[in-house]
Amino acid sequence: MDLANKRILISGATGGLGRAILDHVYQMGASITLVGRNHEKMKDATSGYDPSRIEIYRLELDESADIDPFVQEMKSGKVFFDGFVHAAGIELTQPMRRNTREDFLKFFRINSLFAFDLIGRFQAKRLWQKGGSIVIISSIMGLLGDRGKTVYCASKGGIESFVKAAALELAEGGVRINSVCPGLVNTPMLDNIFVDLPEDMRQNLIAGYPLGLGKPEDIANLCGFLLSDKARWITGTSVVIDGGFSCK
Repeated sequence: MDLANKRILISGATGGLGRAILDHVYQMGASITLVGRNHEKMKDATSGYDPSRIEIYRLELDESADIDPFVQEMKSGKVFFDGFVHAAGIELTQPMRRNTREDFLKFFRINSLFAFDLIGRFQAKRLWQKGGSIVIISSIMGLLGDRGKTVYCASKGGIESFVKAAALELAEGGVRINSVCPGLVNTPMLDNIFVDLPEDMRQNLIAGYPLGLGKPEDIANLCGFLLSDKARWITGTSVVIDGGFSCK
């Protein structure tokens, strides 16, 4: 199972999950195009990589105006993609009574709308290679629910419906699309969540995972499989990877 001779686009490659996915996809032999807001962090993340296999583009993921010039540059340069992983994401825990319209807009733009927009524009410009694969990192909270997570759950839940509908259209060109729904994974994002929680609450959360908390590599391995030709008959699916959390 490898990704040799394939070009994969990755957003959010400097975060905990994104960095693990970047490393794994690179080790599988792919050439990689990174998009994100922090050019220096993306350069640092690819330090030591073969520069001939890496391209970096600075995009504001919450600004749709940035997408058109990027898509046009890819079209003009005849750069076609065999895969895309949308790993960019932000998290929020707060009571529903404190939510604002701006909260919803911010979270939808980064967690889901950027991916939706880019996928459609690539489709319009025929930038997907036949046999390509798209993976959107969602969350188990996109399928379930939890107190204080209405904004986050909503921004992730829309991914599941999008994937099912998009799979039908993308299949016409031989392109697959799936979402990955992780439970809690040991990343800097989780550290930020835990820092404000009492110890007993942290332990209760961890106890909810029969196989313990996940590692970024667990998610990266699944993404690598879904991007590969070994997953050629999997599309329109929300793949749960949560160490048994949702079995309860």
